[in-house]
Order: sequence, then C-alpha cells, then structure tokens
Amino acid sequence: MTVLASAADLLERYAAGAREFPDSNLADAHLQRAILDRAIFVGANLRGAQLTRASLQKAVLRNAALERADLTRADLRLAVLNGANLQNANLEAATLPDAVLKTAQLSGTNLSEADLRSTDLRESNLSGARMERACLRGAHLSGADLQRADLQGADLGAASVVGVNFDGANLCGADLRCRMMLYATFHEARYDRATQFPSGFDPESAGMTLVGTDEERDSGALAVN
Repeated sequence: MTVLASAADLLERYAAGAREFPDSNLADAHLQRAILDRAIFVGANLRGAQLTRASLQKAVLRNAALERADLTRADLRLAVLNGANLQNANLEAATLPDAVLKTAQLSGTNLSEADLRSTDLRESNLSGARMERACLRGAHLSGADLQRADLQGADLGAASVVGVNFDGANLCGADLRCRMMLYATFHEARYDRATQFPSGFDPESAGMTLVGTDEERDSGALAVN
C-alpha cells in the first residue's frame, strides 16, 4: 500500500519519477489537468476525485474505486480499468480509445459524447448509463449490460455486440450497424426513424418500441425511465 499525504504529494512523487501508487487513498483529491500517464493505481481509492482534463494515458487503474469521480474530458486512451468501479462517475467527453474496461462497473455513469472507439467493454455493467452521442465504433461490448442506458445518437458502427442486454434502452438516432450482432436483447428498447440497423434486422420482432409521434414527444417518451 502506498501512503500519500495529499494530491500534491502524489504529483511531487510522479514528477520525481515514481509511477507505482497501488492501493493509495486519493478520495476527493483535486487533480484537475494533472499529467499521470502510465501511473499505476491498482486498487486505489479515487472516489469523488476531481480529474477534469487529467491525462491518464496508459495508466493502470485495475480494480480502482472511482465512484462519483469527475473525469470530464480526461484522456484515458489505452488505460487499463478492468474491474474498476466507476458508478455515477462523470466521463463526459472523455477520451478512451483502446482502453480496457472489461467487467467495469459503470451503472449510472455519464459517458455522453465520450470517445470509446475500440474500447474493451466486455461484460461491463452500463445499466442506466448516459451515453448520448458517444462514439463506440469498433468497441467490444459482448456480454455487456446496457439496460435502460441512454444511447440516443450514439455510434456503434462496426462494434461487436454479442449477448448484450439493451432492454429498455433509448436507441433513438443511434447507429447500430454493428460488425457482429448476435443474441442481443432489445425488449422495450426505444428507437425512431433515425435509428440505423444492420441489414435484415427487424426491430418490431425484437420487441422494440417505435417512438416519435407528436403525442409521444409531448409526453417525454424519448427519455429513459
């Protein structure tokens, strides 16, 4: 376990060349715009940490606790976050291409407009996540739970979608022309005329609900319950 006196202590040690900070306690730390590329935070406590616009390229945050952390516009490309807990964290417009979030807990997380190209999200829990206009092109989503997630306007082109649960999700305006879509469920998922599906896919047979009439818009039917 690494004992850190403060966020300033972490930054000072990082500047001196240290990179390993496993099991460290950085709850509620103020690390906005910090450069922590390749740092190792395995099992660290970063609950509520302020990491807006921080650079964490190739950082290792395996099994780290990041609940309620603010990672708005953070750079996490090629970072390793498998098994991390990011419930209710804010990753709006974060950069995560090729990052690994396998089995990560992301329920209720804000990933709107996030760059998730080729990201590994296999078996992750994204139930209730906000993912409006997120880019998931080429992402690996097999086994992921996206129940009630808001994917309005999201791009899943060329993504691998095997055994994914989209039940109750908002897929209005989403591009679902995935590279592979097998055994996915869409019970009561919402779509509109702008939603794009793979060739031969029948949303009605999949149990999806078409929305977009004047009455539905007036009653807020496009919102995820």
